Amino acid sequence: MRVRRRILLCMVMMIWFSGIGWTSGNSPFKSRSAVAEDAAQIAEMLRASRDRLLRLPSGFVMEYQITVDQNDRRPYFIWSRSVQGRLGIKWPQLYTRVEGKMFRTVTTAGIRRRMAKPATREADYNFETKTGAAREGHMLVQVTDYRHAFSTDSCFPLCWQYFVETDQHYYPGDTLESDFWLPNALQQEPFKVVGSETIRGIPCVLLVNGKVDKLWIAPNHSHVVMRRKRFSPDNGKLLHHLEASALRQVSPNVWFPMQQTLEVFHQKSGSRLAKLDLTITRFTTANIDESQLRIHVPDDIVRVEDHIVDRVYERPTSEDPYKEAVEKAEVTMRTLPPAGQTRLVVLGAASILLFLAVVGLYLFYRLRVVA
Repeated sequence: MRVRRRILLCMVMMIWFSGIGWTSGNSPFKSRSAVAEDAAQIAEMLRASRDRLLRLPSGFVMEYQITVDQNDRRPYFIWSRSVQGRLGIKWPQLYTRVEGKMFRTVTTAGIRRRMAKPATREADYNFETKTGAAREGHMLVQVTDYRHAFSTDSCFPLCWQYFVETDQHYYPGDTLESDFWLPNALQQEPFKVVGSETIRGIPCVLLVNGKVDKLWIAPNHSHVVMRRKRFSPDNGKLLHHLEASALRQVSPNVWFPMQQTLEVFHQKSGSRLAKLDLTITRFTTANIDESQLRIHVPDDIVRVEDHIVDRVYERPTSEDPYKEAVEKAEVTMRTLPPAGQTRLVVLGAASILLFLAVVGLYLFYRLRVVA
């Protein structure tokens, strides 16, 4: 009789754990740590999926356009109406170019007005050497040993998928604290997996960070962010809404959305500030050469600033402004000395003054003793 009871009890427990208990979400083994591990695992898989795109052996180049819907009198987006862009990566080299009409403040007859004028911004960056160059039309080129903002702000297709590599302060191997960029936000914020949902035929996992952030990620399609909604922690109003669609397999096991729509809203009123529609018109992985991923310096460039050797060159005239900049670097100094030279001069002068003061005190007391 006791044996039968034990067998019956074991059967009941097996049914509970294998069926009703697990499916209803009431398992005694399910805890917050298990949910956190789910979010952490998604973060690791998302990182691996993005590495497959960023480090494609062939590299890639995408061309895109952005249409802008906003109040031009009080623009949220610096670009007006329509933007044409080009983004390429062959790791570790990144290249980005954006052109269109950009809002600028112009002063005429003492009156300041905001006007949209044609502009081109171009930049490249090497993730290993941490050097790059940026160009503002025909006016300025800057050569830097840091991440220039042009190489981050203009990576729109990747920015809208929240690639942490598009953050200006990101360095490979370093931990960047962020509640926005991915996968870092999933690792550093208390995101929880709360369910699943299908968006435009794509199965997604829904992750939630309290009441401020919701993410719909497609685990079977390179962990593309299909939707994201961010809310104000103060009043709960929607601040940021992204929708991705038209997923395309650009390489084996590598997917990317060909269309993305971003809406931004006012924190207090909730009114829409801007709607941006991005469409990738061309995505290629063929014949990508590193020379395609460097900025073009026009012959009539007005100014070249080399922040690496701390030099400035006005109106280079040679066919190769870079070559002329290097040649001038040997004989031309900036009006103001580099910060390092300034510190050495100050330290040298202070050392001389201290030495003279010590000698003066020594002679003063020596003469008093003699007297």
